[in-house]
Amino acid sequence: MAVLAYPHNEVSPKAETKESKEDTKGEGSMVDKKGASIPPTRPELRIISVTSPEKPDEVSSDSIPVRGYEQRKMSEYSLTSIMGPEDEALYYIISPQDIVVARPRDWDDHLTWLINHEQYEEALKTAESKQAKLKLHKISDIRENYLKHLVKTNHYATAARACPKLLQGNAHLWESWIFYFAEEEKLSTIAPYIPVRNPQLDSKIYELVLRHYIDTDPSELLKKLRIWPKDVYSIIKIISAVIDRLNQKVHTEQRPDLMRALGELYMMDEQFEKAMQVYLNLKSDEVFKYVRSFDLINFVKDYVLQMMQLDEKKTVALFMESLHRFTIREVAEQLESHPRLLHVFLDALFKRDPNLGAEFHNRQVELYAEFEPKSLLGFLKNSNFYLLETALKVCSSRKLYNEMVLILKRMGSNTAALKIILH
Repeated sequence: MAVLAYPHNEVSPKAETKESKEDTKGEGSMVDKKGASIPPTRPELRIISVTSPEKPDEVSSDSIPVRGYEQRKMSEYSLTSIMGPEDEALYYIISPQDIVVARPRDWDDHLTWLINHEQYEEALKTAESKQAKLKLHKISDIRENYLKHLVKTNHYATAARACPKLLQGNAHLWESWIFYFAEEEKLSTIAPYIPVRNPQLDSKIYELVLRHYIDTDPSELLKKLRIWPKDVYSIIKIISAVIDRLNQKVHTEQRPDLMRALGELYMMDEQFEKAMQVYLNLKSDEVFKYVRSFDLINFVKDYVLQMMQLDEKKTVALFMESLHRFTIREVAEQLESHPRLLHVFLDALFKRDPNLGAEFHNRQVELYAEFEPKSLLGFLKNSNFYLLETALKVCSSRKLYNEMVLILKRMGSNTAALKIILH
């Protein structure tokens, strides 16, 4: 129920109208306890709930902006109502100088109030639930104003988290806000929420973020490279940026992640040999994973020494599986300056097939004698490709008597062999 009220805070419960005392003073003017006149106030339109007649509740109260209220008495106001368009009740407050039209507040009014009081989250919830009933407000405007309010009040993290919901599939707004965060040096704050599909943004956006991490946080750069599709940015541009950064003074703890990022970028761009060089320089066993996964043995067969120094067992196993892809000499020549590693490789080769690597069996006699003398006798028994005289000299110099006996018997020197056995 709507009622017209004429309040005044200073009127006592016993206040009376002058009309009751002096009819000549004018209907409706107010006096205090001492009989002094009280200045008129603005009338109010109040909404009263009458669910309980004994105790009605006031739902709302609004001051009415009428002109000349200072000269008006209560009796000079009247309230009437009619039904307006769409069955909306319209209230008319009539005074000698003014007619004020009041109507029930709608959802647009409520949203205006929420926005004016910076209650954007509640405004957004209301707008989304009452969208069909809105005539003035647009949800897109409320969303953007909410973001502006958050960054204005320095709540960048909250704003960033809200972006997927507030910006949704609007690529233009996404790009504008990302540039804004970058200008405010808050790019890392919004980066986790940047979409890569639906919408996919301009490649410059993703490159902006990746370059930011190249300079500030290579570990985050790695994460982005691993989760972002490689088609959303220019791989060549990012490779160039990483190389430029590596050529500058970089903190020691940042260099490994930059190198790993470079390796992954080379892999994405199918520059496999460069990628393998990066991983070998890093001494990263990821090189074995990539060689197996992408069949890259041809790109690493010239880096056997580095791979052996990284992991002997994995390297030997890898090359034993791909013997048809290279010659034994290609590997042996790379390992010649590291005799122990050469022995590890040739030993694995001999165990796989005693006929493989026959041209190196003379060398293997020396290698077994130096690094694995207990296995030399078995090698001598199973190989037919070493020079007996050369093998005898090697064994004699190291006093390997059992091996000398075997060689002398093969040479037909049974007497010499017997002497060794007896002595």
